[in-house]
Amino acid sequence: RQNLPFVTESPQSIFVFAFSDRFQCEPNVPERVAYSHLLQTWIPSLQSLRTLQRSINIISCNIPAYCKGLNMLRKTAHVFAMVCAVVGTCHAEDLTKHYKSTLVAAANLTGLEYTCDAKDAWQVESFRVEPHSDLSIQTGKSQVVFGKHKSNVLWAAVLPAEPGRITRASDGQGDQVTSIWLRFHPSRLSELFPPDTVIGRDEKPDLGQAKQIAEFKMRSSYHVGGRPSVVPPHHTIVDCETLQEKRRFYLIDSKTEAVQYVSAFETRIIPVSKSLTAGQAAAVFESAWSGFDRTYAMFTIKPGIDWPKLRDRYLPRASQATTARDVAGVINEMLQHLADLHVFVEVDGQRLPSFNRERPLNANIRAIEHVVGKLTHESKQISWAISEDRLGYILISGLSGNDLRETFLVSLSKMSSARGLILDLRLNGGGNELNGQSIASYFLDQERVYAKSKIRTGVKHTDLSRARERKFRPSKDNRFEKPVIVLQGQRTMSSAEALVLMLKQCPNVTTMGDRTAGSSGNPAGVNCGAGVFVNIPTWIPLDANGKTFDSIGIIPDRSISATPSDFREKSDPVLSAAMQHLQTQSTDANAAGINIRNKDTR
Repeated sequence: RQNLPFVTESPQSIFVFAFSDRFQCEPNVPERVAYSHLLQTWIPSLQSLRTLQRSINIISCNIPAYCKGLNMLRKTAHVFAMVCAVVGTCHAEDLTKHYKSTLVAAANLTGLEYTCDAKDAWQVESFRVEPHSDLSIQTGKSQVVFGKHKSNVLWAAVLPAEPGRITRASDGQGDQVTSIWLRFHPSRLSELFPPDTVIGRDEKPDLGQAKQIAEFKMRSSYHVGGRPSVVPPHHTIVDCETLQEKRRFYLIDSKTEAVQYVSAFETRIIPVSKSLTAGQAAAVFESAWSGFDRTYAMFTIKPGIDWPKLRDRYLPRASQATTARDVAGVINEMLQHLADLHVFVEVDGQRLPSFNRERPLNANIRAIEHVVGKLTHESKQISWAISEDRLGYILISGLSGNDLRETFLVSLSKMSSARGLILDLRLNGGGNELNGQSIASYFLDQERVYAKSKIRTGVKHTDLSRARERKFRPSKDNRFEKPVIVLQGQRTMSSAEALVLMLKQCPNVTTMGDRTAGSSGNPAGVNCGAGVFVNIPTWIPLDANGKTFDSIGIIPDRSISATPSDFREKSDPVLSAAMQHLQTQSTDANAAGINIRNKDTR
C-alpha cells in the first residue's frame, strides 16, 4: 500500500510486475511457455483498472496449471489485490457527486440551455458501450466533456487518445472510432462512466472539438430548436465518427434490449474546416464586424454595446485562428453581446449555437387532440379540427412555402359550421411575412397599419430612416366574421409576431397566452469568406404605435399564467382557457360566417 509509484503505471505494467517479479515459476521450458501464453492472453484485455481487478479471480483459478507453489500464488494475489486497491482508490471518481440528476423526461419536450466549461472536462481510463450481445464499442484512455443544464448532464463527447473500435455491431463492426457523441438521461451518468474508470478532471482541457461535435450533432436527436431536451431514461444515443469516414448512429433501448442502427446519418460526417493564415482569418473577422457596423439597425436601442471596443477585444484572437471554424467561433462569441435572437453564424453550412434566452413553451402538442378533437393535417405547417361543440381550431406552426395561403384557405373553409375559431401560433417561429398578410386578410375589415420599422441610412449607428408603415389589406372575396382567439407565447417569433400584430388589428379577434419572443429583424445574410456567413438584422421592429417590442415581446389581450409542469400528459391550460372563453363569445353557426368559393376548396 505504500508503493505509490504504481499509481502512475498502466494496468498492463502492474500485471507484468506482479507475475514476473512476485511469481517463481519453475525454470523448465513447458512452464516458461505456459507463462508466456498467460501474458499474451491477458495483457491485451487489461484496458482499465476494472478489468485488472476482475482478472484476479480468474487468474487465481487458472494459474496453478502454469506454475507450482500455491503459497506463492496466494501471496501474489494478495499483493495484486493491494496494488489494485491503492490505484483504484486514487483514480476512482464518482461523477454523481459533481453532477446531480434532478430532471425528468416530460411528455412536453422543452429545449434547455446548457453550459460546457473547463470543469466539465474529465479523463477516463477507458470507455465501453456494451448494452448486450448486439453492440460493443470500446476505447482506451479518453477525454470526456459534458454539457450540463444546472447540475444535470445532458450530453457527453468521448474523445479517445487513440482510436477505439466497434468490436460488435450489425453495421460498422471493425470501424475505428475517433469520437463518440452520447445522449442519455442524467440519472445514467455513473452507469456509462463507472467511478473506477474515471481518473479525474483534465488539467489541460481542449473544449473546441467537443463543442464542435455538440454544435454539429445536437439537432440529430432529442432537441427543441437546437437546444437539448431530456432523454427518456431507457434511451441512449451512441453516435460515432470513424476513420472509415462513416458516421455510425445507434439508438439503444434498455427496455426492449434493442439496438436500432440509423443508416440515414452515415454520410453526414463532421466537415473538416478550411485552414487559414493569420491574414485570412483577420479578413474574415473584419468582414463580419464591418457588416454589422454598416447595416445593423439596433445599436441605438442597445446603448450598452461599444462596437469598436468589441473589435479591439476580439480581433487579436481572430488573427490567431488557424481554421475557418476557429475564426467563426470568435465571431460568434463577439456577436453574443448583441443578445439578438436573429443574429447567428454559419460555417461550412453548419449553424453555430447562437444567443438564446429561456423561452418556455406554453403549449402541449400531445394534448391538442384531447381538447379539440382529431386533427386533420393539411400540410406540415397547417392542421385543423372542429370540437364536438362546434368550436374551430387551426394550428399554424410556420409561415414558409409558396402554397401556405392556399393550404390555409382550405382549412378555413372547413370552419363554415364552427361557432368560433382558435388560431394557434404558439409553435410558430416565423417564415415569410407576406404569408402572414395573406392569412390575416381573411379576418380584416379594411386596410390598416399593423407595424412600423426603421432601417440604417448612413455610416453612423444613429443614421436611421423615419418609421416606415407596414400595412395589409382585407381579402376581396373571403372573410371570417365570427369570434377568433389567437394563441401566442414566447416561441411565437419573427414573422409570426408580425402576424400577431396584424390579427390584433382585426375586429372580433382576441389574443391570449403569453408575450411573444420579441425578435423581428428582417435579416440579411453576409458572406464573410472561407465558408463563414453571418445573419444581420436590418431594421428596428415597431408596433403600429411606433413602440419597439424587441426583447420585450407583444403582450396578449388576456394573459394566461402557466408553468411548464402544467403542460404534462393531456393538459394544455392555455388551449382549455381559450376554448372556455370562446364558448362565451361564439355565435350561432347560422349567423355571419365566411364566404368561401367552391373553386378554393377541395
